[in-house]
Amino acid sequence: LVPAAAAHAQSPNLIRNPGFEGAGESLRECANVTGEVAPGWSDNTCWDTARAQLVYALDPVAPHGGAQSQRQSGATTASLSQPMPAAIQRPTSRRIGAFVIRPQR
Repeated sequence: LVPAAAAHAQSPNLIRNPGFEGAGESLRECANVTGEVAPGWSDNTCWDTARAQLVYALDPVAPHGGAQSQRQSGATTASLSQPMPAAIQRPTSRRIGAFVIRPQR
């Protein structure tokens, strides 16, 4: 018999820095993507041939679960990412919260 608490133990969080804590790191990979992302996160939007201007910033005013949230403005397509371990020996699930604020017209 396995106690219920042990059967439903929470898995460790595999996402580095899910609360977007710490000082921002400047983006320099492509000229049209600027600003700062939280440590452990990076932008993967340079593949977009439209080259729309994209600006990232850390936002302490609207956090979700940490001290800050990651804000993105400019382009309608963005890819905020981080590497994940490929060889995980157990079933996993990944969740990320996102919200969109549309500009007033």
